Amino acid sequence: MCILEGSLVRTSNAGFIPVETLDPQKHTINNNRILYIYKHKLSKPTDMIRFEKNSFGKEMPFKDTYLTIKHLVYHPIQNQLFNANRYATNNKIINVTVNNRYIYQILLDNIQWQIMNVGNLLCESLCPYQDRCISKYIENNQNPNGTDNKIKEITNTIDKINNNKMTDKLKVSNLQLDNININFTGNNLMH
Repeated sequence: MCILEGSLVRTSNAGFIPVETLDPQKHTINNNRILYIYKHKLSKPTDMIRFEKNSFGKEMPFKDTYLTIKHLVYHPIQNQLFNANRYATNNKIINVTVNNRYIYQILLDNIQWQIMNVGNLLCESLCPYQDRCISKYIENNQNPNGTDNKIKEITNTIDKINNNKMTDKLKVSNLQLDNININFTGNNLMH
């Protein structure tokens, strides 16, 4: 669930900026504070999916965009998120090998898995229901009682995901879209 360096992420307060220039102290996504940005250098060849400019429609994305193969990407017609590799069915969305570059994961401070805009593609933020993310929430939480409630919420959500065996797709209704303006024009998803 990573975004390749050079990809443009839509922020609430600065528009589209390169993922590597995001600053949790001054940028927000969907009006939510960025809690943490995980940065990892690819030290061995890694498969990623390249979404060529306009591969989903006009300006979708508005430049070539690279996501890891399991990164969830929104399908506007089916109103669902699918793994990026599921879209690699033509010459405009393909599997490529990337090495010696940085990839990023963005954890938002609201314990919600959210949709974010990357190059005018809607895709997932970092899933908060992982041990390393839970640790960041605990580390950054000022209210110990609030932390207990957040951990319970995370645990309940993990149980729901595991019980439903959601692996390849998630209904968008399970994610927060409230703070994103989505307008449909034919097959195009506009920001």
